[in-house]
Amino acid sequence: MRVVIKAAVLLAAVWIGVVGFAPKRQLYFALEHRLDNEGITLHEGRIAPSFDGLDIRDLGIFYEGLKLAKVGDVRISTTLVSTTLHARGVEPSTALPLSASLRIDRLTVRYVMWKPFTLTLEGNGTIGPFVGRVDLKKRTVRMNFSDPQAIGPIRRYLKHDSKKGWIYENTF
Repeated sequence: MRVVIKAAVLLAAVWIGVVGFAPKRQLYFALEHRLDNEGITLHEGRIAPSFDGLDIRDLGIFYEGLKLAKVGDVRISTTLVSTTLHARGVEPSTALPLSASLRIDRLTVRYVMWKPFTLTLEGNGTIGPFVGRVDLKKRTVRMNFSDPQAIGPIRRYLKHDSKKGWIYENTF
């Protein structure tokens, strides 16, 4: 029994050491550099590291110089097997069509190690609640919208399925 307790304490200490003392800012800047190679630029207002992740305020997202969106608060938290991004106050740029009627109040993106090419999405905004999945290997996005009243501005981009509701599918 003592061996099991010692092993559990050692495992917990290693986990705390790896997650707690990871160079979070450097990892964020490495991500920023990698996205910059794809033409995506991030401009952050303030970065504050925490024990298990990063807090970012006033994040601007640009693609080849065109402002796509402004995000009020972003929280990236990580464990050894998963990473979760929580975003609040996502507002698309006024240069984009439909931007006046769209706003995402809450967005959660999850990545787990045992599904290395899949991101799951969950959120809520002026288009109602939605869930989705991004397949990085097949380069596809699939989102399901459950509130038919709220999707008015984006209805023409969606397909209707009698079992799953309104669906957005696209490739990138």
